[in-house]
Amino acid sequence: MGITYTAPVHPSPEVSTTVLEDLRQDDEYEILSSSSGAISLRLRAQPARTKWPEDVEIHFGTAIHVVFHSADRQSRTRLLDRLRSTLGRLGLPATFSED
Repeated sequence: MGITYTAPVHPSPEVSTTVLEDLRQDDEYEILSSSSGAISLRLRAQPARTKWPEDVEIHFGTAIHVVFHSADRQSRTRLLDRLRSTLGRLGLPATFSED
């Protein structure tokens, strides 16, 4: 359970690849796992947790869901802004709302 934000866009499979490549270029994030349907990452500024290593999960399906398990408001805002920017470059204007 965490804080979830949803953008009501239906991304193509290539979108998750582009988002992954974009996040890999940012030292703020450590990619823990990825697939065409989800990305799990850790915020490098956060202390690592052994029992629940991922701080954020991004799910791509009929919408894009971003689940924050551990992040302050500033970290959440930075990641959501980065995702909005990446999606906008792909022609997918996204507005995330908290569920």
